[in-house]
Amino acid sequence: MNKPKCVITGSAQGLGLAIRKRFEPEYDIIEYDLQYGQDLNQSMVCDQLVEDLKDSHLFFNNAHGSFQEELTERAFNLQNDLTIIVSNSTVAYYDDNAEWIKLYPGWKEYIDCKKKLNAKIQSLHSRQGYDKDLRAWLINLKLNWLDTDQHRWFEHSKLDVEHVVDLIQIILQGWPNFSIQDLVVTTPSISINQNE
Repeated sequence: MNKPKCVITGSAQGLGLAIRKRFEPEYDIIEYDLQYGQDLNQSMVCDQLVEDLKDSHLFFNNAHGSFQEELTERAFNLQNDLTIIVSNSTVAYYDDNAEWIKLYPGWKEYIDCKKKLNAKIQSLHSRQGYDKDLRAWLINLKLNWLDTDQHRWFEHSKLDVEHVVDLIQIILQGWPNFSIQDLVVTTPSISINQNE
């Protein structure tokens, strides 16, 4: 019997790698990562990913970039009973004018990108609420700092990626008894309105 397909972006490290390892026994995994020469900033690569989604069951939209917003919408528009989990960020709640953001050039762009992604997902959730015939389940998973190589420089407490993957599995097992659309996952010791 063929296993259902699961597409993962950013699958070579961090959360994407943890998701891939955990879901490999149950799914045929299709990976997309810059380390494998797949640059999602190129429209041809994005088009191929959307083709792969057409007969897939799960999509972990995990790689960061301006393409993340476009891929979320294109995946949702397929309406093929696809479950889409977007690895978003709690930075969408941060104050753009906080002093600490000015200390890190590039953070403003990152925050703006995540705020646009958040707005796009809210718009898609609105469509879902009005049209009961839509057949896509879109989960906006807003995560705080993860304990990964990418966040080693950040000295506050971080989320364990294995715990995040545990949570994802619980969310997926809950369907159809419950449906989560937006979920903020953070560590107790961090305020999302921090000023540093």
